[in-house]
Amino acid sequence: MVIGFRGDVVWNKTPNTENFGIEGIGSPKFKDGLCTIKTVKEDGIARYGFIDKKGNVAVDPVFLNVSQFSDGHAVGIYESKELRGKNPFQLKIYDYEFTEVVVNEAGEMLWPIQERQNIVMSKKLFKLPELQAKMISKDLLGVKDKSNTWKIVKPKLQD
Repeated sequence: MVIGFRGDVVWNKTPNTENFGIEGIGSPKFKDGLCTIKTVKEDGIARYGFIDKKGNVAVDPVFLNVSQFSDGHAVGIYESKELRGKNPFQLKIYDYEFTEVVVNEAGEMLWPIQERQNIVMSKKLFKLPELQAKMISKDLLGVKDKSNTWKIVKPKLQD
């Protein structure tokens, strides 16, 4: 056995094979030498990353949804947050920004695809945001725009 049991490996009993994000992953598998993992943060919302074939974390779990790797790249939704202050009840208030990005096997975000809106970061109201981009070859990306139309884009990836 190379990697012992891990409870953080992503798999779904009934995957949605039309979905190329987390919901489309059936059994755990390595693609481009990496396997998807998840961790649940203190806010109760899962973030996704990847381990290598030795079980080491290769890409930190910082994505709200992520595709599997293909030709050395994956697509993920990255969340950044900044503390804005506290409300009258002393609860922390954050400003969030969400960006769909192309990421490489080292976890480096190489290319911002598009800003994402309408993602609620409350455990009770959170819904897994759908990926709106997909690597379709080593140098091409399919991106769904606001009118729900797919466009082919050649991202500037600096590996």
